[in-house]
Order: sequence, then C-alpha cells, then structure tokens
Amino acid sequence: MTIGIDLEQFVTDPFASGVQRVVQYLAKEWPKETQADWIVPSEANYALLTSEQAAALITIPFESPMHVSELPGAITQAIKNLNAPTITEAELESRYDLWFLPEVCYTPKVLKRFERIQKTTTTAMIGYDALPMSDPYNYKFTPGSLATVSEYFRLIATTNILLCISEFTKDQALTFLRRSPDLTTEVIHPGGDHIPAQLPVTNAESKTITYLRLGTMEARKQPVEILNAFLQSKENRNRNTELHFVGAPARVDVDINFAIERAINQGAPVRWTVNASDAQVTQLVREADAFLSYGREGYGIPVLEAIQLGTPVFFDGTQPAAALMQGHGAYKTSIDHVFQAPLPRAITSSDQEHVPTWNDYARKIASSLSHAQQGGSS
Repeated sequence: MTIGIDLEQFVTDPFASGVQRVVQYLAKEWPKETQADWIVPSEANYALLTSEQAAALITIPFESPMHVSELPGAITQAIKNLNAPTITEAELESRYDLWFLPEVCYTPKVLKRFERIQKTTTTAMIGYDALPMSDPYNYKFTPGSLATVSEYFRLIATTNILLCISEFTKDQALTFLRRSPDLTTEVIHPGGDHIPAQLPVTNAESKTITYLRLGTMEARKQPVEILNAFLQSKENRNRNTELHFVGAPARVDVDINFAIERAINQGAPVRWTVNASDAQVTQLVREADAFLSYGREGYGIPVLEAIQLGTPVFFDGTQPAAALMQGHGAYKTSIDHVFQAPLPRAITSSDQEHVPTWNDYARKIASSLSHAQQGGSS
C-alpha cells in the first residue's frame, strides 16, 4: 500500500501553528516500513518528498527568524532546492491506495482534489476539533471563505478514516458534525516530547509567584475569567503573586484585550507578552510557577510542553491533554480556587514519563491507515 500525504495547505500557509507541530512530528517520526509520499506543489506539478525531506520543510517556520509574510516564498524555494521527483495532478489522483490530509485545510484547491479522489480511493484525515462550527464567535474568517470552511468540515464528516486527537474531537465529529458511526473513527493522542524533559526550576521563597496563561485571547480559553479570579484573590490575600498572559490579542471579542489592558494600566500585578518567539515562550513557561489552561481545547499540546519543562499545570473545562496528565503534573482546579490553593509539590521526572511520545503517535497513525485501508473497522 502506498499513501499520498497532501501538504499543499502547509505550503500555502506555513506559520508554525499547533496543528503544523503535529504534522511536523508526524513526518519526523513516520515509520520507514510504511511507504508514503509527502506531496507539495512545485511550479506546475507536484513534488514527492520523503519523510525526512517533509520534516525538514515543515520545520522551517518553527526555526526561522523571518517574518510570517516571507515564509511562503522561503518554503517554495526550499522545495525547488530539493530537486525531488515530480508528477502531474492527474497522476496524483490514480497513484495512491490511500489519500491523507493531515492538516486543517481551508484551501479550495486542496479540498476539491480531496473530494475528487474520495470517489475512487480511500481517504483519511486528522480530526483536530469542530470549534469553528460549534463556537463560531471565537473565529474571524476572511469574507467569502465560510463556504470553504463548511466544506472542510463536511469532508471531516464523510472521509473514510478520521483519526481524532482526543475523545472530545471524536464526540464532536459523531454528534455535532453527524459523522456516521459506520465509518472508521479513532482517537490517537499527539505527543509532547519535542521539548526534552527538564527538572523543575527551584524558586526562592521570596520570589514572586508567577501564574502563566498561554494562547490567543479567545473567549473559549477564558482569559477574562482568569483575570477576574486573580484580581479578586489579590483583594483578599497578601501573597506576592503575578499573572502573566502570553499570546496574541483577540481578533473577534476585543473587549477581552481592553479588560487585560485596563488591569495593567490600573497597576494590577498583571503582564501581557505579545509576539513572543518559541524560545521566549519556552523560557517564560519554564520560569513560571504554574501554567494555567482553562476553557475548551481540542487537545492542548502546550500543557504537555509545560509538564516537560517542569512547570505544574492547573486546568478545568474541556482540556483533553491536561485530563490525560491529571495526577502526573496536571491538577484539576476551578478558576475560582486556583489562586487560593497552595501550589502543588514540584513534579518529578517520573511524571514526565507519562507524556505521550511523537514516535508512538506516528506509528499508531501509520498502523491505523494501513489497517483501515485493508478493510479493518473502527
């Protein structure tokens, strides 16, 4: 069996997202015994890359200092420099036993190709979440693009094989998107060991206790609720504490941005870091005393990263990765109580051993694709 893995969405929009982290490590850890071509557009045709070449390509946005607007050109040039074999789009549609779309995709050309191939070939996708459909108030799409977004989720509901990152995602697919239970729908958890496990930072007792919340200021991630609970706790306690937000401003609910800025301007012990590099984020998370993850997530790789860095995680709500690590570096605590309770004892290296690995993830994905294409059931 030969698998065709469509990477055109990445080439069109490379921006080092959490989703692209999944695709990056899927390529890095892809088992050599499972034959696959990683397919990217190259001038008028399509280049067929090896797993190693695909991994190197997807890694560029994560390591490059260039502005996001420069990345598509850099990726295109990197593809040319590989001198990989190429085939036409017509040849793509008859070459593979299974066609695999591993990334969230709103590119019409990619979706139309997927739909054509689906008529004659087994297809598979990774399911991340259906939050743009279930929680649309958190998202701002380019005018005229909603039909394409809807088409992507229609394909999520109808693809032959759907490999979900969490039980929450699987439930959304089966209930909210009304995916047929007769189709293959599995749960395979992404890894978190791309950050090497580190011992916890030992902080002096006199040091300010820092609570860090990472991510875009979306309402579903409850930044205002976190802020209000923190400010309320400061009124009743004299502990030397600080709340640090790290992430981009809200694009839809701008009142969230105003609330955080207002607290800072009024002198509250609150910080907000925007546009931090990966290296800066890693350092900030490692130095924090607690990592906060609240609201609704399809999975939550940053939780695993925090645990790898030795920083305990407080969570509540729909947090699949945190729930997976509960008692192993993650602690379920409501927003109302997180700032009232003492911090847990620092996690140990044995807790980090529970973090899912990317090697397991890639092998399980490859195995599921091979098994399902050969006639296995969910």
